Amino acid sequence: MTGHILIAEDDELLRSILQIVLTEEGFEVRACRNGKVAMESLEASKKDGTLPMMIILDLTMPLVDGWQVAKWLDADPMLRDIPVVVRHRAAWRSGQSAAR
Repeated sequence: MTGHILIAEDDELLRSILQIVLTEEGFEVRACRNGKVAMESLEASKKDGTLPMMIILDLTMPLVDGWQVAKWLDADPMLRDIPVVVRHRAAWRSGQSAAR
């Protein structure tokens, strides 16, 4: 196993696809359905010393969106250096439309 990745994504299908692909590549994956759950998971990771090596973050989620999570990450000295890959639903949907 090469390390664990946290996915914060409200789209259940996309979250599942990312989890399958990353698991097949040898990563442990923690999948969260929204930003609130991701923040709770990261707080627990801080306590037990299992911080993710990377975060995949959807910017548009319910409860706590990715923008809020990113700001929260940036303010935390233990979390701010974790690489974050962001995804925005509007960009994905416009790309999807163009592909048709």
